[in-house]
Amino acid sequence: MSQLLFGKSAVPNPEEPEVHEVETDGEEYDWEIKKEKFPIKRILPVIVAAALIIAAAASVYAIIKNISKNKKGPDIVTISTLQEIVNVSKFSTVKCVYNGSAKVDNGKKTDYHVSYSSVISIGIDFDKIKFEDDPDAKIIYVDLPEPYITDVFVDIESLDFIFVNKKANKLSVTQTAYEKCKEDARAECEANDKMFELARRSIEDAVRALTQPIVDEFFDGYGEIVFREG
Repeated sequence: MSQLLFGKSAVPNPEEPEVHEVETDGEEYDWEIKKEKFPIKRILPVIVAAALIIAAAASVYAIIKNISKNKKGPDIVTISTLQEIVNVSKFSTVKCVYNGSAKVDNGKKTDYHVSYSSVISIGIDFDKIKFEDDPDAKIIYVDLPEPYITDVFVDIESLDFIFVNKKANKLSVTQTAYEKCKEDARAECEANDKMFELARRSIEDAVRALTQPIVDEFFDGYGEIVFREG
């Protein structure tokens, strides 16, 4: 029989699947939790859109104030102005706290399981955002590129081990486990469509906060910004 050597804390009960409800912008997202033989994996979105909108609004206010000193007109503010505003704006995107577990083997059998806590950052290439003007419909179209994982941070202090092979419990185990946990977190999150949907909506909110005030102020008769997948 294999010998199990437990780490620093108790392992979550794998017999009790959980569902987390996350509310954002008046909508609820049900995050289905994948049932594993070893610790349940959980994703908890950290909504940062509100903070982005506040920062964006402050930037736009300064831009409007500067442009307003000049004569209004299409020769002053154009679609290219919106492009420039987005390109020069520096704001973070969505972060998700992901609690998961990874299995490490030696090519023949499992050495140990390790649970971890991580933060996944999701963003887009802002220089690839494109604006299109429909003067007949009085609509501004925005093409957004697909969101992607920009960074994976694993809290090394959160690593908690269950050793199947006690010989694997040596000094190098932490670094090996750390890299395995990063790989596991990225793979699991890349397969989660709901997380990317949430990220896209948060990015849309931030881009809208940057551009809508300019459209309202300087694009006569325009009232709608429509986002399209780039």
